[in-house]
Amino acid sequence: MACKRKCFSVNWRIEKFRSWIQKQENIFYSPEFTIETMESTKWRLSISSKCEPTLKYIALALLREGEDGGPKLIDLDYELSFLSKDALPLKQKRFSKIFGNSESSQELKIKKDTVLVGKTQDYLYEENLIVNCRIWRNRSLVSKNGRCVLRSVIGLERITLNGIIENFSNLPNFSYRTVNFIKPSTGESLVSLDVYFEGVSIWFLRIHFKTKFFYTGKLFVVNALGNRIEMKKEYSKPEYVPLSTIDNTYYSFRMYSRIEELAANNFLPNDILTLQYEVVFCPGIELENVEYESLQEVSEVEDFKVYNSDEHYNASNNTQLSGKQHDVEEVQSELLTSFKNDMMSLYNDNLFCDTLLQTGTETFPVHKSVLSARSPVFKKMFSTDMKEKAGEPIIIPDLSPDTVRQMLLFIYTDATADVEWENAKDLYFASDKYEIITLKQRCSLFFKQNLTPFRVTEILILADRHQDDELKSAVQEYVLKYDQEVFSSDEWKRFMESYCHLAAQIMYMCNALKNRLLKKSEMVVKTHKLFLLK
Repeated sequence: MACKRKCFSVNWRIEKFRSWIQKQENIFYSPEFTIETMESTKWRLSISSKCEPTLKYIALALLREGEDGGPKLIDLDYELSFLSKDALPLKQKRFSKIFGNSESSQELKIKKDTVLVGKTQDYLYEENLIVNCRIWRNRSLVSKNGRCVLRSVIGLERITLNGIIENFSNLPNFSYRTVNFIKPSTGESLVSLDVYFEGVSIWFLRIHFKTKFFYTGKLFVVNALGNRIEMKKEYSKPEYVPLSTIDNTYYSFRMYSRIEELAANNFLPNDILTLQYEVVFCPGIELENVEYESLQEVSEVEDFKVYNSDEHYNASNNTQLSGKQHDVEEVQSELLTSFKNDMMSLYNDNLFCDTLLQTGTETFPVHKSVLSARSPVFKKMFSTDMKEKAGEPIIIPDLSPDTVRQMLLFIYTDATADVEWENAKDLYFASDKYEIITLKQRCSLFFKQNLTPFRVTEILILADRHQDDELKSAVQEYVLKYDQEVFSSDEWKRFMESYCHLAAQIMYMCNALKNRLLKKSEMVVKTHKLFLLK
């Protein structure tokens, strides 16, 4: 169904995308762009690589910037798409949302295997990914179409790390030695390998990568003249699987050489075996730019045919899926948007209000029926013979006016605005108090997406106080992942003094997991030993 409204279209080309996608979980953002025809609001697109228990996927989203001089809220329809090299939509979906500053849109998700393992010539032509976002204004006309083209180039760098094994000829069979590979420019150890000696065979087992940015790696043994021999992997995961992800996945290299042979070929000067680990890694964005097309040059923005969001467009043979289902979805989306706008008007205009919420400094006229529909706690208040039913104001002494205002915005429109770290905690408290489950889930998601080692203790206390096991579990996983940064922070030290039981519980779990991983490592070595004895 053709779109008659004027829109703003954004194309984002991400070059060398395959190297970035290897990371287990990550997110990066497009350059900022401004939509002059929509009150000069500022935006970015985001691409994230995420993992769930049963699914790894890539997600595309639209994000409004924190400060842009535009209206506090802006009501939009928007369409997210993954495109082929010919700018045809491979997968797309249309959404509606009232955006506040710093708010992200719903995500368009696609399985990671579809991009990497499937018909990658469609999604990753010459290692590049192209996505599109089209934006329409609701309840307000935009006079002209607009378009911009964004480009991000992901950098790739190659470095060689050096490691040595001293007194090599004196190492006993079935013994271990840890080799640290050092980055020459900084002296920093980035990789550690566990070396296992068995007769004429030497096993190099990956045990720990100290950075998440490695893409591929090769191991070499080096002689006194600088000549290198590459060691082949005995077993490994496929080529395009990152070296820094699953803790119990090992990459092993096996060397079949007697000490005499190594010494005869100058590989043991001063009885030192020199190793080099050559890695290719992704340091981040190398280049990015924004190009705007003149509004006068864009008389019409071509309207893609819209397909079922769970289906794909076959770019190789131009087989197009029917857009009928989307026609229905678009009508439903427009009806939902209209309903939200009407509810927002009902709240803003104070029409037919029949009760009041009162904080210390402000009073909010509201509707009993709306509050009852969204909150079991309010429903119980208005269904009993409490004073709230008799028409007296509901006193809320423990919430600030801003928190109540945001809670009511969500109750009436299912939208949030201007959520930041501090008011998110207040909003979480309010949602738990009044059992507004979806708002509580949204606050929890905000906490998970904005965790840092210095904020962990705040959310642990919050989750424990409100008996939110799901949020607490998510924070525990974060602590296990960044235990050194968390446990060395001043915030954690103060946390241990005030919440010793909770701190002990987290540290115990972290230690228990490390012990399990160590046992897995020992089992791998034993398996190798049994295999060699056969």
